[in-house]
Amino acid sequence: MGTDDITLIADRTWRLTTAAGHRSSHTTQCYLLLDDADRVHVVDPGEATPSNLRLIAAAVEAIGGVADDVATILVTHYHHDHLGGADALRVATGGRLALHEVEQAGIRYSSTRPSDDSQLERWGVPGPLRYDLLAAWHWIPPLRADIVLHDGELLDSPGRTLRALWTPGHTEGHLCLIDEDQGLLFSGDHVLPDVTPGVGERIALPGNPIDSYLDSLASTARLDVALVLPGHGEVFAGLAERCDQIADRHRRRTTDVASALHAGAESVWDVASSLPWTGGWHAMPDSVRRSALHQVELHMQLLEASGR
Repeated sequence: MGTDDITLIADRTWRLTTAAGHRSSHTTQCYLLLDDADRVHVVDPGEATPSNLRLIAAAVEAIGGVADDVATILVTHYHHDHLGGADALRVATGGRLALHEVEQAGIRYSSTRPSDDSQLERWGVPGPLRYDLLAAWHWIPPLRADIVLHDGELLDSPGRTLRALWTPGHTEGHLCLIDEDQGLLFSGDHVLPDVTPGVGERIALPGNPIDSYLDSLASTARLDVALVLPGHGEVFAGLAERCDQIADRHRRRTTDVASALHAGAESVWDVASSLPWTGGWHAMPDSVRRSALHQVELHMQLLEASGR
């Protein structure tokens, strides 16, 4: 492992960039935290590729540990580019997999959901395009966590105050981790430096997940942290400002969707394809387009519920 593969971010806190198996340009930030008992806590191990698992093993060794020193594998949310390698890492190291209780329910749902095109038909997706969008859905393996975390719960990490924070929005059970002593927030996909995170499907909770996301962004903005360590992109400061920017972006999208409806668009597909998207609607990868359609439906439901 080269010196560029692992970066010391703060005291006993390292960042490791892992590659996605399906998109060579896509990377996920994995973090390694060392406690006073010389145990390693891994945050978001990335996808289950042999190269990623070798990279994590080499990183653990580089900070002075061995495989048996991995105590916790904390996953912020169940998307494959964060969760994918968790079970293989658990088998290799004996570390205990930790998830939020709501995310555990989400994994059960996603691993059993029927893969039909009824949702795509409801969205008004043209028939010839439905197969590709259906194929873009990523199946989630039915994992069961060893540690089911609750909002505000402290991790077993001697010498470090690591607290789990439930931050619903990107997924229902999305979890951030705050190092209260050092003022570090491991934000997963809840707050990213350059990208506006999408909002996930609602499984177990009432209401619209956009509302939940805006509420949790407001709560996150009040945290007293010096640095944000995101799931993608570079470490950054200015958490409150970034939370406000993301919230404003979602509010503007609701307004954009309302304008498209007033202009005569009817289906989710009609609305989505008329909106401005980074890189353009027709150039979107199928997995991103499917997510975009879901986002538009949520905004439409939000407008309907508010009477707009």
